[in-house]
Amino acid sequence: MVIVNKYLEQIGKDETFLNPKLPEEFGVSLTVIPAGVELIRKHMKLGSKILIYGDVDVDGITGSVVMDLAFRTLGYTNYVVLTNERVFGNGLNQTAMDTIIANMPIGLLLTVDHCSASDNYIKKLREMGVDVLVTDHHHLKDNTPPKHANVFINPQQETDVRYKCISGCATGFALMRELIKDHPNEYMYMDMMLELVGISTIGDMMDMSNEINRAITISGMSALNKSKLGKAFRGAMKYPNEIMSRDIS
Repeated sequence: MVIVNKYLEQIGKDETFLNPKLPEEFGVSLTVIPAGVELIRKHMKLGSKILIYGDVDVDGITGSVVMDLAFRTLGYTNYVVLTNERVFGNGLNQTAMDTIIANMPIGLLLTVDHCSASDNYIKKLREMGVDVLVTDHHHLKDNTPPKHANVFINPQQETDVRYKCISGCATGFALMRELIKDHPNEYMYMDMMLELVGISTIGDMMDMSNEINRAITISGMSALNKSKLGKAFRGAMKYPNEIMSRDIS
């Protein structure tokens, strides 16, 4: 009802407003996705340890789980997921970098929902032989991307305005969707990923006038209401009914 009330005029003009479809080309629509996929596949072939380093809000955590699911789909096990602001503080900083290098001999750092403004530390990691793939959705300071990252994926750089306001989890999903494309288990995990992207889109308060965010939310909520996660949610909340976006927001 919130969307209906807020965008009543648009709904009247556009019959598809409440029934949007996620574009088939969603993943490759972000222009740097192929380079990101290539870098990840390179490190998987080498057997490198990959660190998924996520932000600690709902967007970063759901995005980290989406990446975890993708690697599970591919059967790749040499990776670690880390989201802990209490230990490291926000983003990539000296404490985080020192701890990572000292305890995790990684070949690739894969960030989720942060680190667009961490170029100084990215440079140091590169000098230590660590490749860095940044996925984020936040606005760039002075419109300057981290130039030392091997690959930088941020929808703020895209010319297609539909993608500029997707969540950090959705950005990571676009990458992982292409990574697992054509794998035999691709569709088994797609709904699991979509429910997480839907949660992030609602929880991070993305713009619902955007057709892609509406499509993600509708698909995600549909998947959530059919899943084990949705069942656990209803059980924890003692909520027998269908889960709605307001229950997350």
